[in-house]
Amino acid sequence: MSETVTALRVVMTKGGNNFTEDRRDMRAALVHDQSNRKAGNRMGKSGIGRMWRGRTSGDQAEGYEAVFRDVVLPELHGVAGCRGAYLLRRDDADGAEFVTLTLFDSLDAVRAFAGEQYETAVISDEARAVLRDFDTIAQHFTIVMTPNDPL
Repeated sequence: MSETVTALRVVMTKGGNNFTEDRRDMRAALVHDQSNRKAGNRMGKSGIGRMWRGRTSGDQAEGYEAVFRDVVLPELHGVAGCRGAYLLRRDDADGAEFVTLTLFDSLDAVRAFAGEQYETAVISDEARAVLRDFDTIAQHFTIVMTPNDPL
């Protein structure tokens, strides 16, 4: 398994809508960060973003939100080097899609949460009970820009 992490750089425009629901219209550039191969476990100055997707039927969407709040977040709060997490939801005719973005200081912190096979998704029994399907692999990105960075 490669230690290389792909960097995510979000390019935003001033004024107007920056993003639409259609992923093809999202103005984001994925940049492969070659320097990560030499950086060891500390990837970039700003840390690691771990992204994962899961889907529920419409009637189970609130159930997954509750699992995230009551099971996942308390576990993450106990992980040294975890900076917190976002839960994103998109409803459509087939149900709800969730994207989690968990922020970590380093790959060592990701491993503290997910284990040595850190790319494998961590799915609790409670989450499995309400999810219709989900990614079995989580993606990892070097955080290269944050809302707090100067323009």
